[in-house]
Amino acid sequence: MDIPSFAPDILLVDVSLPGMDGIELIRKIKPQCQNTGIIVLTGYEIDQYKKAALSAGAHDIVSKSDSEGLLRSIRELLAGKNGSI
Repeated sequence: MDIPSFAPDILLVDVSLPGMDGIELIRKIKPQCQNTGIIVLTGYEIDQYKKAALSAGAHDIVSKSDSEGLLRSIRELLAGKNGSI
């Protein structure tokens, strides 16, 4: 799949992916998707991946069990793209 050709506003990326981890995926696609907001989802301890995710170009990292945190992060990204929600 060629993610940049879709020009998504937001990507939700899991830390654990088959074949590569989500941080590696972000590093590969971020240069081609500079206007795409990326939120990392994890079932692991957030502190373990936070620094790597943010330095790779993610906007935020959220626990899979934190639906309110995910919605907040999505709203922040959309507000930055549209000026308001």
